[in-house]
Amino acid sequence: NAQRQFYSKWFKLSVMQMEAEGSDCVESLNCVEKIDLSNEIQLNRLQYFYHRNMLVINFYLNTHIFPVELEQYDKRLTATSWNLAYNPSGNIVGFSGTNDNHRILPLQVSQFFPSNTGSADSTIEDLFATNGFMLDAIMKNTVNVSELKDKNDRSISLISALEGRMTQTSEQLHAIIDCGAILAGTNLREFSRSLLNEFKDDSFGGVLYYDDHYLNDWVILEKSGRCLPKDISPVRDEDAFVIFDEPRCRGTDLKLRTEAVALLTLAPNICKDKLMQAAGRLRKLGRNQKLEIVGGSDVFSKLRDLSNKGNVVSKLRHSFFNSSNFTATNVLSWVMKNTVESNVVGLSNWADQGIFYASTHKKKPSLCITDETLELGDFYGKSFEKVTITDIVDSSLDFHMNRTGGLEELNDDMNAIVGKIRERVRAYGKDFYLLATGCDEECEREMELEIEREEECEVEMPSMKPSNEKRWNFISLFTSYSPKQLPICVHSLKEFVRDFIKPANLARVNWSDNIYCTENFANTIANWSGNSNCLNGYLRAVDFIVGFPSDDILLVSEYEANDLLKLFWDPTSNTGHTIQNFCFLRRSMDNSCEVLLLCPTRRNVDDSNALPWQPRRFNHIETVTDDQSMASLQLFSGDATYSTSMRKDALKSVLRVKKEGEDDDYCPKTQAEELLEMRGKEKTFFYSDLEKICVALLCEPGNDAKN
Repeated sequence: NAQRQFYSKWFKLSVMQMEAEGSDCVESLNCVEKIDLSNEIQLNRLQYFYHRNMLVINFYLNTHIFPVELEQYDKRLTATSWNLAYNPSGNIVGFSGTNDNHRILPLQVSQFFPSNTGSADSTIEDLFATNGFMLDAIMKNTVNVSELKDKNDRSISLISALEGRMTQTSEQLHAIIDCGAILAGTNLREFSRSLLNEFKDDSFGGVLYYDDHYLNDWVILEKSGRCLPKDISPVRDEDAFVIFDEPRCRGTDLKLRTEAVALLTLAPNICKDKLMQAAGRLRKLGRNQKLEIVGGSDVFSKLRDLSNKGNVVSKLRHSFFNSSNFTATNVLSWVMKNTVESNVVGLSNWADQGIFYASTHKKKPSLCITDETLELGDFYGKSFEKVTITDIVDSSLDFHMNRTGGLEELNDDMNAIVGKIRERVRAYGKDFYLLATGCDEECEREMELEIEREEECEVEMPSMKPSNEKRWNFISLFTSYSPKQLPICVHSLKEFVRDFIKPANLARVNWSDNIYCTENFANTIANWSGNSNCLNGYLRAVDFIVGFPSDDILLVSEYEANDLLKLFWDPTSNTGHTIQNFCFLRRSMDNSCEVLLLCPTRRNVDDSNALPWQPRRFNHIETVTDDQSMASLQLFSGDATYSTSMRKDALKSVLRVKKEGEDDDYCPKTQAEELLEMRGKEKTFFYSDLEKICVALLCEPGNDAKN
């Protein structure tokens, strides 16, 4: 089946590594049937040998990532922050520690100025000075601005910057504030162990960091190697070296030393709010706590560009510029430039979303459905050109008004919103340009690869009342040469498929003539009417089969098998009948070995010497049943794997049907898929022996069936 096909290819790629390393897991991993994902030891071995296997990686991408991440729709239902902020009563309440982007929040949200209410509270007045206070504190309490050594692994370059700075000196560092995300993707436990090696004295009792791999909590890795949650560790916060990873650079309060010096990292496009929040982890910044700022070569190249702008002499000396000449003032100037550019880019998106909200507010919901951009030409077909933000917003306004009926269709409140949007854009965006394609809508995503995705539909079968099975004279089986001589109604497999299962073409399959089933096996639901419905969703599983001296096979229900087993185990003379478990019988034939579960009868029937047949002894598997019958049983059971070449040849003869004319719609692949679907095994069809055989039959001369 598909599982076995895929795994065997994966194993071939990784087995050389296993053998080269002398691993003892070759035998335990050489077959997909041996894989137990609940076994942690085996799972670790799988991860070790397969984590760089390209076939495994491609399989994961094709089955888990691409179908979800690359899914496309031709329409999209649009809602924005403007819709979230809408409140009929106008009661919008929120809190933000920074105000950099308050001009590009929905107009329903506005910055609150307590001084406008006539309040003379000095605390309120101090809040307005927060930005100035933090900027002043950063400028006055930054002891150094330096560039990290350019290395492939930024975490290693960060450790290099810490060398010799972990001991009790005037330049000792006590924390890392990684708002530049230099440690992103780094195992903080291993990084902390590296820091422990830098502790040359008793300056620190351990390293305090947030463990998001195991405990999802702040932990302290002590010098002894023990790692405990900080609340139960004997090492206090102020006695540990602290790592604030990027997600913890906001809203985290830890007790640092009064004289702590923190190493703060920079990212290429960092803005003021993020920098101030990160610096704010030092709650006593300006009161003995200080900062040291570092960044990579990508950050300092932008700092140099800003410093060299308009300075011809500096441009000539660009390559000789020393990063030690930078100060906190240079860094803050560059950060403010990034903040302005970020707000400018957000201004056009803010205006477009606001106009969309105003043009669709309290109108037909269908107006919120827009066409998705899917074609490559729509993304990249037009040339890019520099356009002012006011022109972009005017184009967006024309597009949305033409789509929804124009300005005259807006109510007074929405007209006021559009007016305020245009006024703010003219005030803050008239001197700024953006690259645009001239389209009505700015492209925000890369072109996604269009893929067809098969939709799986889960069909819920209606609840039915099970039939009451009927008892019959089970001992009469031992005086019957074939199933047709039993005193009960039996159906051949071909008759059962014809009368109980749809579609009708399934009856044309060359089912073995030696297979029969009892009425109890066939009828699974009460009050069944062959004229009105079928048993496709209610078929009984093939479990126990009874072998007759005539080489015929009888399928019995579990209820019948329970009684027959008692009779078969009664030790008397042999009549030539057998009872077998289907799964064990199939595996025995697959491996050409003795029957794993075979119960020949030894019943002493009346006048046994007068039996019209000669009882047999089953010394070899072929005397139990043949491949033609086994292939029919497997196909009826929904099996997709056929282990031997003789079984595969037999299956071909079972599915091969002579055409009855040009309009004949019989297709072996369709019939096989129908049978697997009835059994709930349709997923096992792909890459299986059954699929290969069906394809081979379709390729035979004279077979023009449509798949």
